[in-house]
Amino acid sequence: MHGRAFALAVAADRYAHIDDEIIPELDAGHHVVTDRYAQSSLVLQRVDAMDLSEIWTYNRYVLPPAMSVYLEEDPEVIRARLEARPRRSRLELTGSPERELALYRETQRFLRRQDWYQVRVDCRRLDPDQIVTRILEQLPERRD
Repeated sequence: MHGRAFALAVAADRYAHIDDEIIPELDAGHHVVTDRYAQSSLVLQRVDAMDLSEIWTYNRYVLPPAMSVYLEEDPEVIRARLEARPRRSRLELTGSPERELALYRETQRFLRRQDWYQVRVDCRRLDPDQIVTRILEQLPERRD
């Protein structure tokens, strides 16, 4: 599957995930962390030759997250990690780390205009504990 059919299928799956898993957990008072959300569509489906505005029409009604975190690394490190994987997706094989990073930055600018709270963490030369600390420092204040 590719192009519009893939974009629509991914959006439909995202809405089902929100309705069936995310909202019930939030209603139960839990925090929800997910590693793929609308941003991944706004990037990866553009690698698949889709237009940003069309992708957004399929995803614009998703529940905005309390915070989105973008973890950035040197493109050569990303490339090495991808090459070490036993399997890579069609979109990973089509794109490049440099292109994906550029598209994520464009997506951040776009979603900033939609009032999404987003932070970028530069992971270069940081160990996992330092990355977690940087993320935790950016969390919105809890209001319990």
